[in-house]
Amino acid sequence: MNLLLWPISLYNTPNINLFLNVKPRVNSLKPTCLFPAIFLSRGTAPNVDEELRCDKKCLKIANIDPDILIRVCNLLNIEQVLGRDWRTLAGRLGYDVTDVKIFKCKENHAESMLNDWDNRDQHNYLEHVVKELREMRRADVADLLQKEIDKKGDSCNCADCGHLM
Repeated sequence: MNLLLWPISLYNTPNINLFLNVKPRVNSLKPTCLFPAIFLSRGTAPNVDEELRCDKKCLKIANIDPDILIRVCNLLNIEQVLGRDWRTLAGRLGYDVTDVKIFKCKENHAESMLNDWDNRDQHNYLEHVVKELREMRRADVADLLQKEIDKKGDSCNCADCGHLM
């Protein structure tokens, strides 16, 4: 019998123990796992990243005050001569010309783009938008969003924010 064809979970029964030439355990009915990492992928182990994540650094656009989002979008929807509006931000966030044309068909261009970007990847955080806005020299919008991030930091309990866990 080829050992590679055996199932992942074996029972410590006397026949298997004789074949494998191992001593039986005290409880001979407990399963022995040949590949313990498989059980970790099933979600049985806690996700350390979720438990220790910083609410301030991991703030999503969907979690900010809706009034602030409206103000941010209104400021970004105003077309700028130097191109410091929602279209430039869209390009900096990875959208191409076709995507910008699609967002332009929506009623609120900036809100559609920001919500789409927020939902595109679970690691798209507000801090990245603030960084891009500062590089675009849109401190007015970046400051509004930074205040929201700082507000979340007041209630965050992670070590990075200076609070005890």
